[in-house]
Amino acid sequence: MYLSTSNSVVYDLPKYSPVTETPKYTAEPSPDERRLQITRRVRREESGVYVEKTKHMTIALTNQAPDCKVPTYSRAAEVQGAITFTKHENIVQVETKLCGNINISMASAVISGERDIVVCDETEVLYRKDCNENDGKRKSLFSRNSASSTPTIQSFTSPKFTGEQCPATLVFTSQFPLTYQHDGTTRTLPPSYSAQFGTIPGISFAITYVLKIITVRKTPLGDKRSTTSLFLEYIPRSRPPQPSLPSSMTFLSTLKLSPEEWELHENKAQLKQGVPETSPQFYFVLAIPKTRIFPLTQTIPFHLQILSSSQELLAPFELIGAPRSIASKNDSNLRDHEAEVPMFFGHTPLLQGIANASRIKARINVSLERNVATETHGDWFTIKQTLTTQQLVLSSNATPQDENSGMKCLAWDGQLQFKEEYHCGAFFGPGFRIRDLLVLTVYPAEPESSPLRPVFYSIPIRVVTDPYTDEIIPGMEIIRSAPPMTDRS
Repeated sequence: MYLSTSNSVVYDLPKYSPVTETPKYTAEPSPDERRLQITRRVRREESGVYVEKTKHMTIALTNQAPDCKVPTYSRAAEVQGAITFTKHENIVQVETKLCGNINISMASAVISGERDIVVCDETEVLYRKDCNENDGKRKSLFSRNSASSTPTIQSFTSPKFTGEQCPATLVFTSQFPLTYQHDGTTRTLPPSYSAQFGTIPGISFAITYVLKIITVRKTPLGDKRSTTSLFLEYIPRSRPPQPSLPSSMTFLSTLKLSPEEWELHENKAQLKQGVPETSPQFYFVLAIPKTRIFPLTQTIPFHLQILSSSQELLAPFELIGAPRSIASKNDSNLRDHEAEVPMFFGHTPLLQGIANASRIKARINVSLERNVATETHGDWFTIKQTLTTQQLVLSSNATPQDENSGMKCLAWDGQLQFKEEYHCGAFFGPGFRIRDLLVLTVYPAEPESSPLRPVFYSIPIRVVTDPYTDEIIPGMEIIRSAPPMTDRS
């Protein structure tokens, strides 16, 4: 294996097999191949222009969605645009300011106060009058159509400019920072948000971003300063780390093929004080996607089962989510399982106003709730916002689950759809906390006479802005292959 000499030992090199060529890869699978997973995250750049006109200027912001109501930007995005002045001869200075503030205020007869935290303050001087005329002339980034007075952007360059006379058009670029400093702590820049504490008068919470155009004009009475403000939406994008099951697939249809995609939450309804422990028990099982990360643009599937050995406890729930014909046959007064539901404040049924009702019907509600908490003068105030609407369909009637225990089961398949007014996930910062939860509430029929307490069960979840992939690929609704079937007997 080696050759020996007086000075050194020389080893033989091992024999290597011939080097093979790197296999050729293609974007689409060959006939003998199949795609196991695909990720397409190339987001289309918006090409629209948002235009805001005032008496003295026209502001155009690029990279916006067509027909957008408010200019919107993502994480660390650049605010690019241009300003065209109606009269520019007497302008001596122009600057832009990108401002962001967290405002928590409380105004009441007992306590009042306001807390304002600056999270963004980016200033750029676009023009300042100067006697130096050697700066050269600047090519306008706008061209005007003879049939329209709306400017059209040709370039996105944004240098500063000085000279004897302010040009008719100035371009600018400001960038959202990634973080901000507060009390010596570096925090992530929060998204735009607002919440009204209707149940607690006088409290408001808002995170706002404003682009300010500040101009100084020379007048016979001296320099006159004016500010034009333009509100912006800051929505940092986020994605789940892995795909989840499509909402079109039910729990039972995927349980055997992909049981790892679901997470089961089991609990038991509490009996009222004084009810014997030997009374029939009431259980529920809630199945949700295991990732617990839900994009705003997708529906969320879930599966719910309630079990009890008492047919009397289960019977009122059989009408929930049942077809209209079955519900009408069992109860001619029932038209919608949420139409005759009592109002609740906290965890206590509010029975006033419905004392004359014939009876209070059972209710099941699954929803995503957002808890918004703000701190004022050392006290925390919280409101709840419902992020989703619910669709609940009865998938099986009360059938025996276990002949030995005598338990019977009711099951529902459901979906949650996000409301359009919500555009970001939970976050926190100085003086506020926002938390998202998946909440199950079960109200028994006739709560005063029922031996059961209402069920309130919450699961922490995360809401993201975008799905795992930006494109829906035909035939790729499920992009994870199922494991091979094995005999586990």
